[in-house]
Amino acid sequence: MNQLVCHFLRSLAVGGSLCCLIISGFPADAAGANNRTPEQAVKAFLETIDSLEFPASDPLRYAELVRQANAYLDVETMGSRALSDHWSAIPGEERQAFIDLLWKLVENVAYPRNQDFIEGEQIVYGKSVEAGSGFQVPVTTKQETDEPAVSMSYHLSEKGGLWKIDDVVLDDVSIIEDLKYQFNKIIAESEFSGLLEKMRERLNKAEEENRGEQK
Repeated sequence: MNQLVCHFLRSLAVGGSLCCLIISGFPADAAGANNRTPEQAVKAFLETIDSLEFPASDPLRYAELVRQANAYLDVETMGSRALSDHWSAIPGEERQAFIDLLWKLVENVAYPRNQDFIEGEQIVYGKSVEAGSGFQVPVTTKQETDEPAVSMSYHLSEKGGLWKIDDVVLDDVSIIEDLKYQFNKIIAESEFSGLLEKMRERLNKAEEENRGEQK
């Protein structure tokens, strides 16, 4: 499996592999693109991530790019669906702690790690098709090497007048389903508090790495 494809949400795993988003310029008008079509929203998201610089030489620009990239993701929906039946039983304060950690892991693990795998990728965007309550946007990545092309679909739903990515399907497996498997396994072993603790440990390690404290 293509390393770029595997790495995005695998980076977030607190105990195993995860299905992944792909990352690959910078949109001239991110907010505008998000209000147009699902295809343009996916393209703007991937191009925004590609424009991030690690480590950041301009913290203000970096923070703005992260904000723009985050605007294309519906991490709250991904997280709540991945927790499935557990979600309704979790107190509101702990739910928010979980979502906050998930966002921080996206920013501190997923975004930086993909910079190592972007170079040489050619990205082809397909035409969106209706799927469930939203649209699926097919995306294919090809490297300049002989490695086979990798295809996947981004699912987007309209939320607050904007197109938001709330799932990605690779090899007929969605991020949400893969996350659900990982989360259920950890919760069964150490309850929800154990999941939060593992996420915090992963985040702390990532923040140290991003500061250059670990190799």
